Amino acid sequence: MKVTTRRNFFKQVFFYTSAGALTHLLVNSEAFAAEPMLIDMTGLKRKDAANKGCVTTAKSIGYVEDLAAAIKDPAAAKKASPSYMPHTDKAGHKAATQTCDTCMFYNYKKATPAQPTCMLIPACLVHAKGTCNSWAAKT
Repeated sequence: MKVTTRRNFFKQVFFYTSAGALTHLLVNSEAFAAEPMLIDMTGLKRKDAANKGCVTTAKSIGYVEDLAAAIKDPAAAKKASPSYMPHTDKAGHKAATQTCDTCMFYNYKKATPAQPTCMLIPACLVHAKGTCNSWAAKT
């Protein structure tokens, strides 16, 4: 049986706890964070869990990838996103201009150049010409 001295015991404790803390910091740092990817509402291009979570959130807020297509064919938009409601003019903004890139939730991180991020769907990037029921004008 190997005899462990008190000094060696504390060296080992210090080594393993500091190694664990360092590993935790490295893994959870932004350098290793996965970059968000563009949302795929069809699920044909992306089959990962992050996209599935984004699609669930997007459908709950009535997100559609293309406002112009949704205006032309509201039934198809409703089929793609069951919560989608056709836009009406709001506070001086015509329905056709209520896209993600004119919304206050778009590029909420204030990145330069602008990133197609949405505060309501933070795990995925959104289409600039998309829209949802939560659209609000930029102030």
